[in-house]
Amino acid sequence: MTIEFAPLCDALGAEVRGLDLKRLDDADRARLAKALPENGVLLARGLDLTPEDHVTLTRVFGDPDIHPIEAIRLEGHPEVIVLAAGRFDQIREGDPGAEDLVGQISWHSDLTYTAFPSRGALLYARTIPPEGGQTGFIDLANVYDALPDGLKQRIEGLEVVHSLGPLQQAIHQAASTDYARDPATVPDFEPVVHPLVHRHPETGRRVLDISPAFAQSIVGLEEDESAELLRELREFATQRRFSYFHPWQVGDLIIWDNWRTMHVATGHKRRHRRVMHRTTLRGGVALSA
Repeated sequence: MTIEFAPLCDALGAEVRGLDLKRLDDADRARLAKALPENGVLLARGLDLTPEDHVTLTRVFGDPDIHPIEAIRLEGHPEVIVLAAGRFDQIREGDPGAEDLVGQISWHSDLTYTAFPSRGALLYARTIPPEGGQTGFIDLANVYDALPDGLKQRIEGLEVVHSLGPLQQAIHQAASTDYARDPATVPDFEPVVHPLVHRHPETGRRVLDISPAFAQSIVGLEEDESAELLRELREFATQRRFSYFHPWQVGDLIIWDNWRTMHVATGHKRRHRRVMHRTTLRGGVALSA
């Protein structure tokens, strides 16, 4: 065996040390696959991955999915999507817009606006800005465990409507500007309903499924009551004690369990370039209470 695990931080996760695809044996693969649902987030530093390597490593954890938004797929490697922002051609010397933040994405779990949210993802750093550009993670299984008993009782059995909402138009815009693609190639997603608390399909742990960017309303509650409960849960879950924010270096790889975590992109100055490659693990199951 070539790999070792160490705690990532007090809140969540593990750091994987000694990860080398050329030396990875079946025992290592089994340990990695088991470590993901047990820890929620895995970090490996200083890797040199080709797109083929990235896909190969993805298969250790499950089947790679093809992202529904075609415009961001890597040409020749449809399992890989390119997340890029910053240093656009229109920036000129003295342009005040160069200081604007780009690449910001609010707290969310991936694809909760679909019937079958993804199993997880592998995010690899290829170009990193000199400042900013962090990704934050929160373990929603730990958050659920920490909820006051009264709040757990209030949310028992509730369901939440998830949709892209205003982000739908933003994605169409990104397809037409950042990637010079026809925004009509980006599909529209209909709202779906998920349990507010689901059981992790592999570990059985209870997970608070709020995905703030996509959770629109709670089924059966009046609009004001729904908004207030979602706000209360969001503020509890996003306390600093539950989070880890990663300061990226080129070659870093983070793997997360999308069934028990959510993440956020803090953004960076538009004058700088940030390029990440990501693969997505197919979910294939509906999350149930």
